Amino acid sequence: MSSENLPDSATSDRENPFAGRRPKPDSFDKPKKGRRVGAHRAGRGAGAGWMRALWIIIATAVLTALGIIFVVIGPENILFPQGTDQTQEATKSTEATVKAKVSAETTVTVLNGTTTEGLGQTVADVITSKKYGTVVFVGDAADQTATISAVFYHDPADEAYAKGLGEKLGGIFYYERAEYESFGTQLVVLIGSDYKAPQGASTPSPSESGANETTPETAE
Repeated sequence: MSSENLPDSATSDRENPFAGRRPKPDSFDKPKKGRRVGAHRAGRGAGAGWMRALWIIIATAVLTALGIIFVVIGPENILFPQGTDQTQEATKSTEATVKAKVSAETTVTVLNGTTTEGLGQTVADVITSKKYGTVVFVGDAADQTATISAVFYHDPADEAYAKGLGEKLGGIFYYERAEYESFGTQLVVLIGSDYKAPQGASTPSPSESGANETTPETAE
């Protein structure tokens, strides 16, 4: 029989034998939770959202704690190798730019911070004879247990003279201290037990008199 004489329904059924039928579901259409099936994604567990939120809270807490520590301690107290090296290089560079100077017109106070009598006057004599400065006052420091000798200046403009006088007195370190302005001189030389007389100068023995020294009430 020719297909031309068949009813429309018969022709349709022959061309599509599955017409009107629903395919049976397979394991790919209904995957089980917690496992992968073929190219389908595994079903999301009930606690996945809570775990993500928990990790976000933990990360936020850690970052907040680190920020608080950074603020409390202060960035200047945290050691950064590269930053430390740069700071040291900057300090050395600053010191290198200060050229040591000496001038006979620089006013100086000499304080003996040891129990060796006459030591302050000896240093003052060196300063005067070598024209390293003009000694205005010589006396004993209130504390005579000083172990480190130093040259102090209070005006930044006198830093070069403090450095120069320290070098002339045998390599004494120099420091800026505003409180030494009360002595009324540009520089204050504190002699400690580590003092070594420069070449050509002698250090008095304890038996030598220190009668030329005076003790100021304000000496510290």
